Amino acid sequence: MKLRLPTEKLADVYHLARFIDKVRLQQAEKLPEDYQSSYCNPAGLDGLFFKAFQMEAKTLVQKIASARDDQEIAEWFRSQTSSKQREKWNAFAVDLGRPGTALGERFKQVRAVKYPDLPDDWEGTVFEAIAHDERV
Repeated sequence: MKLRLPTEKLADVYHLARFIDKVRLQQAEKLPEDYQSSYCNPAGLDGLFFKAFQMEAKTLVQKIASARDDQEIAEWFRSQTSSKQREKWNAFAVDLGRPGTALGERFKQVRAVKYPDLPDDWEGTVFEAIAHDERV
C-alpha cells in the first residue's frame, strides 16, 4: 500500500488520509521501519496534527480501526472538529518545516537523515520533502 501524500485532503484537512494509511499499515504490521519513528510521534507531524485538533492519538487510531471506510472516518472527524480548527490547521500545516515556522529547527536537524536526497540548502516544507522522497 502506498501512502497518500499529506496534501491530499479528507474531511477538508491535510494529513488525515495519510495518517489513516499509516494506521492501517501499522495494524497490518506492514508500516515500513523508516516510518516507525514518526508514527504518532508527539514531536512530529502526527503530534502537531493531534494537538491542533485537541485529540488523543489513540482515539483516532481506534476510530480508524473500527470504521468501514474513509468516508465514515471523515464524517466522524468532521463531527469532532470545527471548521475553524480545520481551516487553521490547513493554513498552519502547509508551511511546516520552513525556517522560522513550526518544525523548522527540528526538520533542519532530521532532514539529512530522513531525507538524504534533499540539498543542504533546502528551504521547502515537510509536505514538499515527503512528496520529493516518495515520488515515483
